[in-house]
Amino acid sequence: MDTISATSILRAAGHALAESLFPRKSACVLCGRFWQGSKLTAGLCPQCLLEWKRLRERVQICPLCGSFDSGEPCRGPCQGAMGAWPYRVGSLAAICAAAPYTGLYRQRVMAFKYNGQKQLAAPLAYLMAAAWGDGGFGAGKPYLVPVPMHSEKEITRGYNQSRLLAEALRRETGFPLAELLRRPLAGRVQADLDGRQRLEALDQVIRWAGFGGVKPGPAVIVDDVVTTGATLETCAGILRQRGFKPIWGLTFAGGSGARAAR
Repeated sequence: MDTISATSILRAAGHALAESLFPRKSACVLCGRFWQGSKLTAGLCPQCLLEWKRLRERVQICPLCGSFDSGEPCRGPCQGAMGAWPYRVGSLAAICAAAPYTGLYRQRVMAFKYNGQKQLAAPLAYLMAAAWGDGGFGAGKPYLVPVPMHSEKEITRGYNQSRLLAEALRRETGFPLAELLRRPLAGRVQADLDGRQRLEALDQVIRWAGFGGVKPGPAVIVDDVVTTGATLETCAGILRQRGFKPIWGLTFAGGSGARAAR
C-alpha cells in the first residue's frame, strides 16, 4: 500500500470516528430547528412532518380543487360546481395541494420562488409526492409537466421554480418529466385579476411546445401555488386538445384564501 492510499484510509477512518462521536446537526428547512442529520427526511424534521400530517388529517381539503378548509360546499376555485370550473368546462380532473398557503409554508414558498433558495425544491416536492400518494389520484406513471415561464423572467430569476419542483418530483416518484408547454409571451401581471381575467390572459401566452417523442397519456401539471386555478386549467386545456387525459394539477401550496400572482 503506498503512502497516499494509507493516508487517505486513515483520514476517512478519522472522519467516520468523529462523525460517530460528534454527529453533525442540520437545520430543518421548514422550522429551522437543529437535528442530527440522520433524523431529517428530505431536509424536514420529524416534528414538522408529524405536524404536516396532522394538519392534513384535521382540516377539510376539497378533493376537486385542493383548497384547505374552504367550507361545504367548497368556496375555492371549483366553487362546488359539480366538477365544472366557473369559467369553462374543466380540463382538470382534480388539483392536489400539499399544504395551505399560510404560515411557514407560505414563507418557504416565497423564499423558494423569489429569494433564490433553489434547495427548497427537494423538501417541497417530498411533501407534494406524499400528498399525491395519500390522495389516490391515479395509478401508473403520469407525465410531470411543469408550468412554463417566459425566458426573460426565467433569466432574471435564474430558474423556473415549477421545473425545479417537477425535477425533484421525478426523483421522488419515478414519473417521467415532459416539458410540453412553453410561454413565448410575457403576459400581464395577474395579482389583481379574477379567475376569468387570468384565464383570458393566460390563453394568449401559454402554447404547446411539441411532443418530442412523448405519446399522449395521463399528465400532472406541476406548479408551486394554486389560487384561482386559472394557470393549471389553461395548461390542462392545451394538453387535453393534444390527447392527454386524465390531467391533474399538483402544487405545494393552495387554499381558497391564498393571494399570489400566478
